[in-house]
Amino acid sequence: MNELRFNRITGEWVIVASERAKRKHEASEAAKPKEPLPEWKADCPFCPGNEASTPEELFSYREEENNQWKLRVIPNKFPVVSENNDTARTEGFFRKRAASGFHHVIVETPFHNRDIPDMSEPEVFDVVRSYFECVKYLYKNPWIKSVILFRNHGKEAGTSLIHPHSQVVGLAFVPTHIMDLFNTARCYAHENGRCVYCDTIGAEQGAGERVIYENAHFVAFVPYAAKLQYEIQIMPREHRSHFIDIGEESLNALSLALHKVLRALKLALDDPAYNLVLHTAPSYLKNVDYYHWYLEITPRLTIPAGLEMGSGITVNISQPEENAKTLREKVS
Repeated sequence: MNELRFNRITGEWVIVASERAKRKHEASEAAKPKEPLPEWKADCPFCPGNEASTPEELFSYREEENNQWKLRVIPNKFPVVSENNDTARTEGFFRKRAASGFHHVIVETPFHNRDIPDMSEPEVFDVVRSYFECVKYLYKNPWIKSVILFRNHGKEAGTSLIHPHSQVVGLAFVPTHIMDLFNTARCYAHENGRCVYCDTIGAEQGAGERVIYENAHFVAFVPYAAKLQYEIQIMPREHRSHFIDIGEESLNALSLALHKVLRALKLALDDPAYNLVLHTAPSYLKNVDYYHWYLEITPRLTIPAGLEMGSGITVNISQPEENAKTLREKVS
């Protein structure tokens, strides 16, 4: 039986309609087996030896014995925002301003074919540590109001280069989507006197059936009202509104959780395309008691159609509980 489920974090209703997964798709092609990737690619700007193809690095992690880079952070050669701080202007009815901010790329490994699920635990920790350092660096800039860290994996998720990498964008404003999440969390706290994220963690742990993995610092689960198939959230047990407020021990625990979850996703779904996004509080807000930072992983297994576009309601054609069970088996 199809259900409407309410997502308390976003304030949206989601339709869970698993029967629709049985529909016949006459226009779809049979899935083609993926070609194995080489360890190094001559025309890849992120592969070792091609450093001159990228802007000068901001910082890097290097091997002690030979000074070869293990991870590089560079400005994006084709940024969505530029490094200037311009004011808004009105031209009659229309309003515009310069797209101000910073856009950086984290080249996560020198190996063209070594994605996070295939990395060693120390390599994944370096990736997570670079996330921390990049966000902290952008927060120091007084005109940067919000930071969006994301990872696009696979063509369907919008990636343009296969070499494993993440991106981080510092914006001079707070996007409406982020403000909507804040307003929903603020309303919940006003009505209930508690943080909706902390309550979500407690409820998911209490239910148990959607939890994928947990350690002393983090809980990973498929949300009760997951918008899409195999959606995953990784939340810290301790209430923190800003990602950069966590310590070294938590960074280690986060890298372990991320490693296990992405590996389970790869094993369960044959390396699907996905988007990973860090949700964290705007830089100018301090210690928000109703907001909780977290990681969200959204596989791109379906394409939004007319109902979603017309209503704004997401249709999940799978059961979150079944998705979590599949992933939990792969984690273990």
